[in-house]
Amino acid sequence: ELGRAREADRLDPLAPLEEGLLLVDRHNRAQGVPALWQTLSLDPRCSRAWFALGEVALNNFDFDSATRAADRLRLLNPTHPLADLLDSQRALLTDDPERADAILDGLLAREPNMPQALAMRAAVAGRRWNPELARQRLAEFDQKFPGSALAYATLGRTLSLNRQYEWGQRALEEAIRREPFWSDPRGELGYLFMQAGRDDEAVAALKAAAEL
Repeated sequence: ELGRAREADRLDPLAPLEEGLLLVDRHNRAQGVPALWQTLSLDPRCSRAWFALGEVALNNFDFDSATRAADRLRLLNPTHPLADLLDSQRALLTDDPERADAILDGLLAREPNMPQALAMRAAVAGRRWNPELARQRLAEFDQKFPGSALAYATLGRTLSLNRQYEWGQRALEEAIRREPFWSDPRGELGYLFMQAGRDDEAVAALKAAAEL
């Protein structure tokens, strides 16, 4: 349907944007990224496209491209919340949790109900090896978004990347319990098991993610 919409009006940026976001969300970056760039060729001020490209870059550990996406967002708005979110994620991935926390503190002062930012704060607490602070931040997230798996999934991925397998497994399993039809936590759990040398469990988790 989105493909037909693109054909019907080649100057409308909405169709390639929605198509690009859908494809990237379904891990089809080879087609999703060009669709996002097509969106920007039609509407260079599209924040959702710049943010999505920044997140793709971070998932590939391409920090320069993520920085450029944040810079473009700040050309639209010097205090753009999505730019701060990209910068906090980059700081965490480059092993600077203190800077990530400082960015998130400023962001949440302006946007206190931003779910991605609240989830990132829990992940930063995990990277600072502070379980008590992580539990506190998870509870704060749950007060505003009860039942959501986002904070646990974000924390679990961060712990897995830093080889905190037992704690990361617990976080990802809670994310799966909360949202059993979301494939990402199952995929992250499979990667965690792979890194930990638990191959049979890795295969089972990755198969479940692929089926979803």
